Amino acid sequence: MKILHIAPEYKWSKIFILPIAIYQIQQGNKVWISTPNTVANTYELDEVKFVSWNSKYKNIVKHIGRLFLILKMVQKYKIDKIYFHTTVDSTLNIFILSLFSSAQLVYVNHGVPYLGYNSIMQLILKLCEFININLSHRSITITQSMKQLLGPLNYKKKEIASLTPGTLVGVKISYSSYTDLQSA
Repeated sequence: MKILHIAPEYKWSKIFILPIAIYQIQQGNKVWISTPNTVANTYELDEVKFVSWNSKYKNIVKHIGRLFLILKMVQKYKIDKIYFHTTVDSTLNIFILSLFSSAQLVYVNHGVPYLGYNSIMQLILKLCEFININLSHRSITITQSMKQLLGPLNYKKKEIASLTPGTLVGVKISYSSYTDLQSA
């Protein structure tokens, strides 16, 4: 299987996504990680290819241009599965790729940003979450509490998976349960 991770930042993806990508490669998959600030053709461990196909949402014209680059690369490399790792930066990508790509879209929610805002900004962020959850084929969040917060936005009532016991993706923790971590 060919897998693409679309992430917000290179250093962040080395911490949180690279361990997942290495595991996916060990399972026989080919994996790309796209971040806006990746140096062209960067390889980690000669297995995961870092590319710079996406952009941050700061410049809408650049973001839309990069969106079509992602679509072109998904078709060129016949990518089967795409993981999206942010709320706002993923929304337009998920929307367009759900229309023009046959790749399986997986939205990985690392946080619920609308909780920190009021009025129009909160509505915009809830709309982004609504689009991401309902247009992706699968949604994953890092805690059970986030799953509960996203539940009302899940119009299609698809399963939202949560990691147990709710650790940061890719961060190695030496405790077998949340209770063990608390007692330590």
